[in-house]
Amino acid sequence: MFQEPEIEEQAVVCGLPRAVTCIEATANSLWIGTTAGLYLYRDLRAPAASFLPEEPINALAVASATVYVAVKRNWGVYQISPSLRITPIEPPEVTTAESMEPRALAIWNNALAVASTTGLHRYALSRREWELVDREVYPYLLATGVRLWACGSQLVGFDRQYRPVERVPVRIATPPVLEQSRLWWATTSGGTVSLHRYSLGGGKTQREDFPLDDWALRAGGGSQATALARFGAFWYVGLGGRGRGMVLRLNFKAKRAELAWQGASVNALAVWRGNLMVGARDGLYALQRIE
Repeated sequence: MFQEPEIEEQAVVCGLPRAVTCIEATANSLWIGTTAGLYLYRDLRAPAASFLPEEPINALAVASATVYVAVKRNWGVYQISPSLRITPIEPPEVTTAESMEPRALAIWNNALAVASTTGLHRYALSRREWELVDREVYPYLLATGVRLWACGSQLVGFDRQYRPVERVPVRIATPPVLEQSRLWWATTSGGTVSLHRYSLGGGKTQREDFPLDDWALRAGGGSQATALARFGAFWYVGLGGRGRGMVLRLNFKAKRAELAWQGASVNALAVWRGNLMVGARDGLYALQRIE
C-alpha cells in the first residue's frame, strides 16, 4: 500500500500553453522562453507581452533590466531594452561562412558571453566587438564573482580576460546553480537523485544521494534531471525526458527525494515572488508552499 503523500505545494497554471525551454527571473519581471517565442510576465495571471513569435528560444540572460535572447536558428541573438525595444545583435564575421547556433548566454565583465556550436564568443557591449575565445562547445554558462564557468565535457573557469584558469573533470548535464560560493547541479541514476556541489576555488566536488520516495517511483522515476532550484529550505529537482515529468523535493533529514509535482516533462525551474516556477513541455506553472 502506498501512503498518501503530505501535500506541501500547490500548483497554479499561469496561462501559457506552450512548451517552455528556459526561465529568467528578475525582481519585477519573469521572462519565459518557449519553443515558439519569448513571453514577459508581470504577475502570474497571463503574459504581459510577447516577442519573436514562432522562434524557438535557446537561452536568456538579464543585466540591469536589459534582456539578451538566443534563438535556435543560425546566429539569432537579440537585445531587449528596459523600454522593451528589441534589437538584433550583429553576428561575428564567421557566421557568414558556417552555421552557428547560440546555445547559452551570460553577462560577464562588461561583455556578453555566447556559447555556440562553433565555440565560446565574447561580445564587448561598449565597443560592439566580437572575439572567439574558446573553440569547445559548451551547453551551459554561469557567471560568478571572479569566474565565468562553462560546462561541457568538463567544468572550465575563465578569468576576466577569458583565459581558462581552472578545470574540473566533471560533466554537468543540467544548468548549474550558484549558492554559498558553490556550484550545484543534479543527476539521476535509476531510482536515485544525486545533488552535486563544487566549492569555487577549492578543487573539490561532493555529492549526496536521495532515493525516490514511493510516490515518485510510482509516478515514473526513470526520467533524467533537467533543472535545479533552491526554494525556501529545500532543493528542488526537475525531471524530464520523453515521458512524463515531475518536480522532486530533496529532504535532507529523511534522505529522500519526495514527489512535489507531476505533469509534463520539466525543462526549467526558477524562483520568483515566493513561487517555484516550473517550465514544462505543456506550459508554465507556479508551485506555492502551503503553510
